[in-house]
Amino acid sequence: MRFSALSFRTLESATVRHSGGPYASVKVLLGGREVLYLYPWPYRVVSACFVYTLTANELRFAVDKLRTVTGGLEGWIVPALEWTQKDLGAVKNLTPVRRELLAAIPALLESCRDLPVSEVWRRHRRETQKAWVEHLRTHPEEISEVTAPWMLPDGYDPPLPTSKSLRSRRRRSRSSAP
Repeated sequence: MRFSALSFRTLESATVRHSGGPYASVKVLLGGREVLYLYPWPYRVVSACFVYTLTANELRFAVDKLRTVTGGLEGWIVPALEWTQKDLGAVKNLTPVRRELLAAIPALLESCRDLPVSEVWRRHRRETQKAWVEHLRTHPEEISEVTAPWMLPDGYDPPLPTSKSLRSRRRRSRSSAP
């Protein structure tokens, strides 16, 4: 996998750095600040995320700047937003800065609806949705573990937990208690 600023048009203030090796992440920097990581496996990008320590305003700025980049990088903005949303959504006791970052993601995703999305990520999204639908069919009480809206297909109407599934969940939690 080769990343070069020459392969991306309009990449004025951005720098793309590959740290070497087939599995090493690719870092995208704006003005010297890391904003986006791309993860290859082994020689093609399979996932991406924004840096979790960005503020909401820095994330908005990064998305705005990266939207203008062409050459393939723009296809990883939505996946990076979705991955970041999924991961931060699963964190308990978020700091106020991270809570604000997480709250900014839905509007950014909406603003990026016109961007292409990598086929690799679209396949990952479909597989994730299918797995959650199957899992929730037998464990509807675990709907709260779905940490981002994209993890379920549009229009999915989860089954309501039955009293039987709630009882089995209580039993499992009691049996795992020390």
